Amino acid sequence: MSDIKEFLGEKKNEIINLYQNQSVKGIFNVYKDVIDRINNVSTFYEFFAETFLIDPDFYMEKVFKLYNQNITNILTLESVFDLETFVLQNHCFYEDEKMKAIFPGQIMIGVMKPTGKIVGRIYLTNFRIILAGSIKGKGIPMVTTSLGAYLFNKSIHKSIMKKMQSIISKSTSSELPCFGYQYPFFGVQEIASGKKSVGYRLAFHYEDYSYLHGYTNTKTYVINIKPHVNNPGKILKLLYNTINEYNEMTT
Repeated sequence: MSDIKEFLGEKKNEIINLYQNQSVKGIFNVYKDVIDRINNVSTFYEFFAETFLIDPDFYMEKVFKLYNQNITNILTLESVFDLETFVLQNHCFYEDEKMKAIFPGQIMIGVMKPTGKIVGRIYLTNFRIILAGSIKGKGIPMVTTSLGAYLFNKSIHKSIMKKMQSIISKSTSSELPCFGYQYPFFGVQEIASGKKSVGYRLAFHYEDYSYLHGYTNTKTYVINIKPHVNNPGKILKLLYNTINEYNEMTT
């Protein structure tokens, strides 16, 4: 046991050095070394969470794309769902936030209509949707240097997390780590459910920090969620009801 602990400490230091040198490609070699050495996958979940928490913003900005491209090469899809659930529930959830559904799927987002598509693993909570996945196609309204949510620019993300913090959290004033692409439920103008997907229009007021003193701006997005499951009716109903209930509760 002490040998494993020492080994994991060494590997964590390797990742810290990779962070400092911004050499992200070597991170998955370290993850693979850890997977190959240990027998308990839950130990890897804890190790992964520790490396993510070193610098969550850096991880999401620089490592997350590589993560989505490679994680299923070292873990089964089921284990990836378990890993991400572990990280979210233990380190990223607000007080009273609960997981309501986990499923594979895609989310499309656009300004006038859904365009860009992100495919991956969707986590529905009573407060928001979180997606871990890869961008497919073009047209996603995003800024390449954005931090955190990564489907919105830095100013929008910062305002999303601040507003989410003020609405949701009763126990902490600090901003929680952000893992995955974030789709909030506040500011929903309309919501509709079809046979294969649920869509909603989101109007978001945010402080634009690209200017010296900042100013209030508004962005409107159209978001469409499509589960990749057989007989999606139950999940679609849960999606619709969860978004609608949150919107009624906060308006």
